[in-house]
Amino acid sequence: MIWLVLLGLLLWCPPARAAAVDDWPCVTCHPSRDRAAFDLLREDRTVILGDEAAQERVCRSCHNGSVVDSRRILARGSQHPSGVAAARPPPEPFALYGGRIECGTCHSPHAGGEAGRRWLRVLPRGNEPCASCHPGRADRHLGMELSPEARERISALGGRTEGDTVVCATCHRLHGASGRALLVAPYGDREDGLCRVCHARLPAPPSHQKAGCGSCHRPHRSEPLLAEGRPCLTCHPDTQTPSDHPAASPVCTDCHAVHNPVRPEGSPKGLLRMPTDRNLLCGSCHAAEGAGPHGRAVPVAADPKSLARRGMGLDAGGNLVCTTCHRAHGAAVAPLLVGSPGVRCLYCHPGQNPFVPANTGAHPVAVPLPGGRVLGCSTCHAAHRAKAGPADCQGCHPMAEGGRGHGGRPGCGACHDIHGTGAPAARCAGCHDEGQVHLGVASEARPGLPVFGGTGRPAPEGEVGCPTCHDPHRPGAPVRGGQRACLGCHPDKREATRAPHGGVSGCFSCHPGHGDEESRPAEDRCRACHGPDTVSLAAHTPKGAPAWKGLGERLPLFDRAGRRNPFGFMTCPTCHDVHRPDGFRMEPRDPPRLCLTCHGDKASLLGSPHDPRSGGAGAACDVCHPQHCREGEPPLWSLRAEATGTWNDRKCTGCHGPSSGGPWPHTGPRSHPVDVVVPESMEAGDLPLYDPLGGRVGRVLACTTCHDLHGAWNREGERIPWFLRMPPADGALCQQCHPAEAAVRGTAHDVRTDPPDPLGPCGPCHRTHGAVDRALWALEPAAGDYAPNRLCRSCHGQEGPLPGERPLLQHHMKDAEPLRTPRGTIYLQRPMLLTDTWALKTGEEPLIPLYDRQGNAGPSGNLQCVSCHDPHRWSPFGSFVKPGFGALGPNVVTRFLRLRDPQQAARSVCAVCHPKDAPERYLKYHRAWTDVGAEFR
Repeated sequence: MIWLVLLGLLLWCPPARAAAVDDWPCVTCHPSRDRAAFDLLREDRTVILGDEAAQERVCRSCHNGSVVDSRRILARGSQHPSGVAAARPPPEPFALYGGRIECGTCHSPHAGGEAGRRWLRVLPRGNEPCASCHPGRADRHLGMELSPEARERISALGGRTEGDTVVCATCHRLHGASGRALLVAPYGDREDGLCRVCHARLPAPPSHQKAGCGSCHRPHRSEPLLAEGRPCLTCHPDTQTPSDHPAASPVCTDCHAVHNPVRPEGSPKGLLRMPTDRNLLCGSCHAAEGAGPHGRAVPVAADPKSLARRGMGLDAGGNLVCTTCHRAHGAAVAPLLVGSPGVRCLYCHPGQNPFVPANTGAHPVAVPLPGGRVLGCSTCHAAHRAKAGPADCQGCHPMAEGGRGHGGRPGCGACHDIHGTGAPAARCAGCHDEGQVHLGVASEARPGLPVFGGTGRPAPEGEVGCPTCHDPHRPGAPVRGGQRACLGCHPDKREATRAPHGGVSGCFSCHPGHGDEESRPAEDRCRACHGPDTVSLAAHTPKGAPAWKGLGERLPLFDRAGRRNPFGFMTCPTCHDVHRPDGFRMEPRDPPRLCLTCHGDKASLLGSPHDPRSGGAGAACDVCHPQHCREGEPPLWSLRAEATGTWNDRKCTGCHGPSSGGPWPHTGPRSHPVDVVVPESMEAGDLPLYDPLGGRVGRVLACTTCHDLHGAWNREGERIPWFLRMPPADGALCQQCHPAEAAVRGTAHDVRTDPPDPLGPCGPCHRTHGAVDRALWALEPAAGDYAPNRLCRSCHGQEGPLPGERPLLQHHMKDAEPLRTPRGTIYLQRPMLLTDTWALKTGEEPLIPLYDRQGNAGPSGNLQCVSCHDPHRWSPFGSFVKPGFGALGPNVVTRFLRLRDPQQAARSVCAVCHPKDAPERYLKYHRAWTDVGAEFR
């Protein structure tokens, strides 16, 4: 503010005051020469008295942008700093003021010649005046020739050139610069506008454009890059781990090119200087190693897509290249490998992969070795040799030296194929074709007896092979442990080494160490000694269906070759264990735990009348079911041979048949029919039907349709009586075959006795065994000539057992009972034989059937109670009464009527004589229609 006041006083003071100034033009820039101004200025210690004209504050009093001419440049952009200390004394003719750089350092109106006229100490030619104060900043840019287009762009930005070459003022501008460092255009870590003026043909990829040219380049250096040629590490420090290619030699830019990298197929690939195809990039430094057998097309067995997913790419022609196996950055292991040295080769050589079940014979890899090494493909093979041959086996397997006698001249290769598809243990069969019984059996390793895992190597758990028992690396390949090697894996079978199954040969009596599949200890081997007495039920042999009934670990099953299989068949060893003193796996007789393992549903036999032990027998199952019989005898049933009936019913008729001599004759004409074929129209519900041989695939009704010989339990845990398959008390058993007759429950014919009848509603009228008449009738039938009415009159006759039963008229019945009027006369009931002409004409079944004396129904015969009544069904139509019949008397209720609609009587035998009122006569059948008594006159 003081300077502005002084300047105003000097410029506008009166002439008298101005005359006191010695030199008016000098005072304009040297105010301290004015006495009055001097007194003011000497109080400001920042003023260089006498040289204040060189300071910026004086210059800016005019060059402050207020005048629209060249001086306004000082009000725009960046300016060369002033008032700052100089790093070193400048050369002549430049000057410092108080050791600081001021405007007067470069500007002076007192210089001579052209420079003075432009208020400069030296003319701006070449790199002057910059190079005088910055002598060490010259670099590779200076003297570089520019194209005409670049010169025009530089000139437009305010830069200048020296002819066609670059000078300091090409990029820098002391006054009015646009960017930092007095540059004519922006430049820095994230700016590259200045560089692109000349280097437009060196584009950077998008990933580097954001960083700017200054991140990697410095223009005032002889080398174009920072960090001694490795500026990449500043932004990519993670590329200098042990998994990356060292950057000291070569440097990053030896392989990578940020500007104009090779662009295979149009896209940058790692910003490389040259393609990796044909190993051009890697081969420029590693030509001595060579590719060996890998410098050709990829093997056929390899999948290119699978290799690409694992980072093992091929070149455009599908050929192996260095980068298929090596990775310059992020390698898994040294030397810069994509995968582990033990497994990476297997991606192209799957036939040598020991982890694949089909290649169990291949040499193992990824196995730790002494000294911290890992066994891999490169342990024996060198990838860059002309021929990658294997090393000597003895280098790792010195203990196998003794086996050379077993292998013969080929040595280890006689049994071991390094890249074979089968385990070495399986190669024994190539020379020893007598068969291997144990080969492939899963087991655990025992002391001195190894088993082999999926790779063919010894493992804690695996499969038994020839080397499990034999030592192929000893002369003669003797059995490990001598003749008792079997007990090494089967110590629980020591009992079998004794007679009778052991004998002199021990285990080999039944188990030959070598043989074919048919020599296994299964059905045929047992029958070789026990043939005549070992006939068994087919279901107990491999000839039957698989017998797996949830046996689990309780009893073993076997396949047809004799191997244990939980879904296999029963054989002799299923029930017998020759390695136990009694020969059975469980107690077979008392109690029969062995049989109940499969037949637990037969446990209800125990303690029942069918339990043979109750009669003094020493076993429960053997009495009726001998497990083995001789040829020609019926298997598993000792009572069938002398019984009668079908093959299935012989189980029962042996004791319960009419000729059995026993106290229980439950078959015959007075019992429920058996050995009959049930028609297809009739279902048996949940009860079984049989074929003639006893299989449950036919339509034959047998004793066992209703009875279970072993008994059954109800839901309350009580034994169902009479060995029936289901409780009979509620009629459920009879209902299985007779569902329509079950409608009797809850009707007047559902007679409840005290105590309750065991057969429920069926029992008071029917007996399945020992009936007194046809239809399994349980009551004493009434006298008469016609069978149907004899049964009904057991209860409903005039002499029947029901007290208070009202006698009813029985029109037209040939066996009608006489009925007297109140006067003592006899009602006329007109007995006659009838014929249903309606049924004869139409061919339909009679709606009201007629019967002969034996009870056979037909369109002609006698009218019987069951012609109109269904004794098992109370009413076919509930409380329905046909309108128009008036009030119905007590004798015309609808109980147990057969017709569902009374109108059906118009198409029955009734309509033959009563065509107009047949339905009414049907409903009022038991009414007295006519009489000769006086009450009807």
